[in-house]
Amino acid sequence: MKKFIFIIFIIIGGVFSFNKFSSSKSTWKNSVGYINNVTKLSENTYGCQIEYTVEIKGKIDSIKQFYMDLKKEPINNQKLKLKYNSEEPIEYILVEQIQYKK
Repeated sequence: MKKFIFIIFIIIGGVFSFNKFSSSKSTWKNSVGYINNVTKLSENTYGCQIEYTVEIKGKIDSIKQFYMDLKKEPINNQKLKLKYNSEEPIEYILVEQIQYKK
């Protein structure tokens, strides 16, 4: 019975956490990113850099982030649509899928 009550609390806590995250006042803005610096990390594992532009307080800036543990080699210099969180510009969501070499 204690395990059941504990599981219910975990589920309720997760629902409240999700609602808090999804109802935050941050807005997501569109941007374009580019994949470059594709690197083979080990056998069948690749990493790359994603660079995209953001607007912070009226100024345009560039953010570079490293994307690792890809199981296929991405195409270098490809253009991707993405959205970034205006409150936390390092948070982004890929709108288009990464294209890989065949």
